[in-house]
Amino acid sequence: MSRKPEKSGGVKRCMGIDVGGTFTDAVVMDLVSDTVLEKAKAPTTKWEPSVGIGEALDHLTPACRQSVDLVALSTTLATNAIVEDRGQPVGLLVMPPYGRLDPDNFTHEPKVVVAGQMDIDGTELAPIDPDQVRRVARELGVHGHVTAFAVAGFAGHVNPAHELAVKDIIRAETGLPVTCGYEITEGANYRIRAETAALNARIMPYLDLLISQVQHGLMERGIRAPVMVVRSDGSLVSLKVAREQPILTLLSGPAASVAGARHLAGCRDAVVIDIGGTTTDMAIVTGGEVPVCAEGAIVGKWQT
Repeated sequence: MSRKPEKSGGVKRCMGIDVGGTFTDAVVMDLVSDTVLEKAKAPTTKWEPSVGIGEALDHLTPACRQSVDLVALSTTLATNAIVEDRGQPVGLLVMPPYGRLDPDNFTHEPKVVVAGQMDIDGTELAPIDPDQVRRVARELGVHGHVTAFAVAGFAGHVNPAHELAVKDIIRAETGLPVTCGYEITEGANYRIRAETAALNARIMPYLDLLISQVQHGLMERGIRAPVMVVRSDGSLVSLKVAREQPILTLLSGPAASVAGARHLAGCRDAVVIDIGGTTTDMAIVTGGEVPVCAEGAIVGKWQT
């Protein structure tokens, strides 16, 4: 798989904002002439990212920053949070095949096996137990102090009925956010789907806060252009999708750096190494394109 860069119709000037572990960068680019008009750098203020974002934006001239048609946000925030084992506490509810669970197959804690089984083709073998789900949700949400939930079942990518039903019960019982495995990935490995869903739920507050602070910083400076977020494959997603599925931005910063390195170097075949303050990322450019791994990414101890 590979993805070629696309220029959005009607977008003539774009601002890129990259919030890294060490620096925050802002760049305004003219897409018609393919030239960088202005660029700025400021230290990332981890205790309050809006400060660093504001400083970078203020280094751009008002006329230039207000002339943009689109703002693209990239960040290593999700990557760093996972590598550094940060995030909100998440309760994981799983529905394994045949009702069995090998604890060694799951890294995430806390996790609970609940009733509900699907055959490999998505045929229901055993229904969920709503009372059990309510009880588990209360125990984890009140006594376990989790602030979000993740739900995944075997064959949920084929038939998500059980995952959706459990999600609805948890939301009604606790009012807390819930991520389903099928919403995040169509992969057949339900263990990876389960842990990816848990990671997604874990980092939701980080990206939500960052997006809010970027929006506030732009509005304060009269920048009304729409904002989108760079995905792990280098494409863009809406703020709504990024807030609900921040795991899609897991390699947002590295993807943006690869695109930038390819553009600056002008090489059709290259190895790109991005050494940041928290992580070092590598990618291969082949024939002017960046292959995308269909099996997902390994970040720290997690396979996503």
